[in-house]
Amino acid sequence: MDRVLVEVLITTSLLSLSAVITTSSSLTYAKLKQFTEELSSEKALYSLSGTIKGAVVASITYGKNVSTSISFHNPVTIEAEGEYLKVYLTNSVRSIYLGVMTVGGGSGRVFHITASQNLVFLTSNP
Repeated sequence: MDRVLVEVLITTSLLSLSAVITTSSSLTYAKLKQFTEELSSEKALYSLSGTIKGAVVASITYGKNVSTSISFHNPVTIEAEGEYLKVYLTNSVRSIYLGVMTVGGGSGRVFHITASQNLVFLTSNP
């Protein structure tokens, strides 16, 4: 075979292999990023619901309203719908049943919680 033709075939093969590797790496990174975001939303949801329930228990124990704050590493969007709490991140939505009426929500890294014996107010701090 001609030397130029061999070099062209080798170069084409290497470029094709490089494209396949790049595409595969890109897809793996996208899946890993989505998985990490889902874990972050789960962690945020359980941390927030635990803090809310702790504030309600403290309110019942002490017989007065209890205020507390919680902060997250990354900004999240939180929405309270009655006894349900939803946490939104880039591509995922997680919800949990709280068992106590919750009002409010917002977006940000820091959230302020005010709990009485049967109602929780949730606001985001800018």
